[in-house]
Amino acid sequence: MNRRTVLAVLLVVGLGAVFVREWMGSDGGARAPAEVPSVGPITIALAGDTLLHARPADGVRDPRTRPVFDLIAGATVAFANLEMQLLDEVQAQNVSGTTEPARWPFGRRREAEAIGALGFDLVSLANNHGHDYGAEGLASTRRLLAEAGVLGAGAGDDLVQARRPVFTPGSRRVALVAVTTSSSPVARATAAAPGVMGRPGISPLRYEADITVDPKTFAILAQSVRDLKAGPPPDDRSLELFGTRIAKGDRTAVAFRVDTLDEQEITEHIRAARAAAEVVVVSIHSHEPDNRTDEPADFVRAFAHRAIDAGASLVVGHGPHRVRGVEVYKDSAILYSLGNFLYQPVPDFRAADDFDAGRDLYSAALGALSPRPPTPTGMPADPAWREGAVALATFSGGRLSQLQIQPITLEGQGSELPGFPTISGEGGTLDRLDELSANWGTVFRRENGRGELVLP
Repeated sequence: MNRRTVLAVLLVVGLGAVFVREWMGSDGGARAPAEVPSVGPITIALAGDTLLHARPADGVRDPRTRPVFDLIAGATVAFANLEMQLLDEVQAQNVSGTTEPARWPFGRRREAEAIGALGFDLVSLANNHGHDYGAEGLASTRRLLAEAGVLGAGAGDDLVQARRPVFTPGSRRVALVAVTTSSSPVARATAAAPGVMGRPGISPLRYEADITVDPKTFAILAQSVRDLKAGPPPDDRSLELFGTRIAKGDRTAVAFRVDTLDEQEITEHIRAARAAAEVVVVSIHSHEPDNRTDEPADFVRAFAHRAIDAGASLVVGHGPHRVRGVEVYKDSAILYSLGNFLYQPVPDFRAADDFDAGRDLYSAALGALSPRPPTPTGMPADPAWREGAVALATFSGGRLSQLQIQPITLEGQGSELPGFPTISGEGGTLDRLDELSANWGTVFRRENGRGELVLP
């Protein structure tokens, strides 16, 4: 089936309603991932966080959302971050019948089919919700996506499988490598070893804190370690306080850096993907330093540069539920966050984890466990949650030749289509994108309500 017919539109006489064939259960057979044409440029549509946990038939049919979904369907290949697990019917019934407190929403087969019907070929599973319902939920998510013709990257039965790229079919391939800095220890896949099975999970990019304090503060902390027996006896250069290593320096400072082994493993997979694909997309899910911050974490920016050094054609970020800036690096682009794309309200947002609840994640890394801030029910009131962007990246001969940004607005909680994307006009998100990207010398020009990256 031609990919451009996946979102074939049927005009219903008398009603004028628009239907998506796969979504409505046509008998056209299973959808296959997009195959890149043998000649011509490759355009990749990139969307941010996606959460659809109730059948959004009305939103799919609505003419207000159609222009956004047409962007996805019109691209050669389309990508999104899937912010949820997909459960089979038995798992869903077991969860629905439990007396445990509500957890994050989950989808089923119909949501998997909807993701494919909307035109998505590639999704990232490496995020803080990729393990919400455990290894069984992860296995069913991968299976249901595969049956819907959608390739999921960033999760697997062990660490090696979670790290591996996925490839679109055909002689010209697009590869996706997906990682997350925002994950709980139990969600992270582990490597298999002789006599030991690897743990199913997501592909992590862990980070560590290098803490330095001035001499006066160091002396106070050293005495605290001795008095409280909070660690081994300190020496003149460093101490360990409740498991956190602190060094003595000229001033107090905290620097975060990615785990060296994680970065090495990921960049090796990026190199392997570059050898086998014409275009390599690296997805990074990062809430750090927190959801209220417009700037990406310094260590995320450093990793994005190294990913491009290793062969990535494009780095796409998501996670903080807000748009962050765009940087041009070595003729490639880094989209630090596209914000939300399709984000249906959460029935009770108190089910959110620390990453979505807005906690200061740097404090958590340092072991300074502050109380979780109060969270609303449904969709957070922060207007940044309703602002997002769809990026259209075109590659010619394997090189980025054009990047357009289409701002979108998610309908509010009181609307008929809460969480669904519509096209935004001039100003607003584009103005903010200009401001956030200017720090890196990135320039956009405006055309037809979109921002187009000025490539060097």
